[in-house]
Amino acid sequence: MISLKRITQSVLIFFVLLITEITSQPVNSLFWEISGNGLSRPSYLFGTIHIKDSRVFELDENVFDKMNLADVFVMEIIPGPEMLTAVSQAMVLEDGKTLEDVLTTKEYDLLGTVVKKNLGVDLINFNRFKPYAVLVLLLDSKLHKDMPHTLDEYLYNHAVELEKECLGLETVEEQIDVFNSMPNSLVIEFVNNFDSYDKEIQQLIHAYLDADLQKVLELMNEDGDWKEFTEKLIHERNLRMVNRLRKMISEKSVFAAIGAGHLAGKDGLVETLIRDGYRVVPLRHTSLQKSDEKIYVKETDELITRQVQEEKKTLNLSDEPFDITFPGRVTGWMDSINTDAGAFPEVFYSYYPKNVSDENISYILSYIDFSGTEINSNNKKILEGFFKDLVNEKLNELDAELIYQLNTSIFAYPGVEFVADFKSEPTAVISRYFLIEDRLYELSVKSAANNFTNDAVKRFFDSFKPLK
Repeated sequence: MISLKRITQSVLIFFVLLITEITSQPVNSLFWEISGNGLSRPSYLFGTIHIKDSRVFELDENVFDKMNLADVFVMEIIPGPEMLTAVSQAMVLEDGKTLEDVLTTKEYDLLGTVVKKNLGVDLINFNRFKPYAVLVLLLDSKLHKDMPHTLDEYLYNHAVELEKECLGLETVEEQIDVFNSMPNSLVIEFVNNFDSYDKEIQQLIHAYLDADLQKVLELMNEDGDWKEFTEKLIHERNLRMVNRLRKMISEKSVFAAIGAGHLAGKDGLVETLIRDGYRVVPLRHTSLQKSDEKIYVKETDELITRQVQEEKKTLNLSDEPFDITFPGRVTGWMDSINTDAGAFPEVFYSYYPKNVSDENISYILSYIDFSGTEINSNNKKILEGFFKDLVNEKLNELDAELIYQLNTSIFAYPGVEFVADFKSEPTAVISRYFLIEDRLYELSVKSAANNFTNDAVKRFFDSFKPLK
């Protein structure tokens, strides 16, 4: 016999393959910041996929940074023994019935043939299960599984390690009602075309990896018997979840991990929140990403696109003309910045601690080469104006208030240090800029608002040494 537990774990896999198939607008982002409309602090919305494929685990440290900032972690339903028990019981046919009782002979034989071919066992092993439960197990056999948990479970486990409050947007009973509403005719339709789903499942996964929900939409359609079921599966649940999410984000900062199919479309969470008056801005979510940056605003109700270069190149600190010691494993990438003087390359190195016991939230070193410019000057007034503009620009970018600013230097090269408090969250940033020849360096550490003078900050700053 096949265990109920295995089928229960597969429910979420089947669930995402369905919820991602019908969306109505392209949104090339899976990670969003929600602010404005009276919120005292931002919240975050991350589109997940319920699979154990390591390809979807290539998350940027920015995801963990934002989770650190949030008070509450939210997902569709919170996993645990009670959830597994309830779902397991719900997947069994009632009143002692078997598959032979609820399917025609032709349907039963078809299902048996597909089960034997793909799972290598006879359908009698699942005779007490509802038809959709067998379909879930069949779909599970199509998926690559090289991780111990699904992406949702991985994020949930990280939130637990951070000692976050964890809440569900739905109850187990509500999700069970969705699956119980799936008619047997749809199960048989799936099974009848099962051999064709290998390619489509992989296309769905690649669309997710590309954050290309428009591609997901093109792969499937909502004709025929699907309309009534998808209304309950997608649209009714979107309304339920966004209503509950609104209340949560009005009270605390929330990191919500929800199936990606619920983010897109006119009644998806992103557009619904925008219509409600929130500012919803896409964030970097993967360690390998190339896309446009898109900002949605209610005032114009249109998509404003700003092209940004986000294709990371592998960088190595050992190749740089300076020494610096980060507290942990560093991620490096190259970007570019457009200025009135032209485009200049910008290099980043970052470390985001994943351990809640770490004193700080993030460590970053970046630099820009202003080759061919006259930015490096011995004129004191020019330098003071240059650094003043840098600090003011940074404060505006971070929406932060200056605590203090002072001049500094390294090997006689000029610099400035400043500390600022974020207006929307209880955190502070301490930064140092140094102008060395025609290269501008920035060292930055983000920490709790009352903890920016800790020893780890000092060690990081003191370890920076330009090589002569």
